[in-house]
Amino acid sequence: MRILDLKISCNKPEEQRQFFTQALGLNCTEQDDQAFSLQIGYSRLTFEKSAQFTPYHLAFRIPSNRDQQALEWLRERVSLLAHEGSELIDFKNWNAKSMYFKDPDGNILEFIAHRNLQENSETDFNANALIAVTEIGLATNQLATVTEEIIHSTGIQSFGGDPSVFRPLGNEQGLLICVDRTKKRWFPSDDKAFPSSFQAIIETANGRFSLQFESDRASVRQLNTDS
Repeated sequence: MRILDLKISCNKPEEQRQFFTQALGLNCTEQDDQAFSLQIGYSRLTFEKSAQFTPYHLAFRIPSNRDQQALEWLRERVSLLAHEGSELIDFKNWNAKSMYFKDPDGNILEFIAHRNLQENSETDFNANALIAVTEIGLATNQLATVTEEIIHSTGIQSFGGDPSVFRPLGNEQGLLICVDRTKKRWFPSDDKAFPSSFQAIIETANGRFSLQFESDRASVRQLNTDS
């Protein structure tokens, strides 16, 4: 699964824009007083001001062989979140390494290197090395209903986890990190998992789909190939 387009809410659009463009060096492709968009590899990420904002979890995929360089690069720009004393966290079940930090809105952001994908880079790490938006958190108190609707509509499957608490959907290229918000908080900060609304365009083996999550409900629509 690939996340081609993702739109989320934000609380402080100008602070967010400055953080992503100046601190992280990402390319802003569109902006106005209420919203801005970033191009991150093949993904477009849009922040739109909303009075109903609550924080998100987002992950960005990085080259498989650049986790240590990415960690050092981030240390110069943000305050990293540690887990058990480590800022570079090894997820052995996924054969991946991650690092976490927050943006001005309090979103939990992650850089993740999936070694199984063998997306190796021959150049030093910088903002242009980001491959895509690869995860969006979906926190709900209707976990079974929401995930079954997405699976039925798109054909994507679970990527491990516990279906009653933590049920990621997709694959190493892209994941919906679906959690029961009454039972699980976001790793590694233990922040509350809110049912934060989002809109996405995802690509699967079965085509492209528009996915909207709002008010604890998922709405999925298949798109024409030219959409």
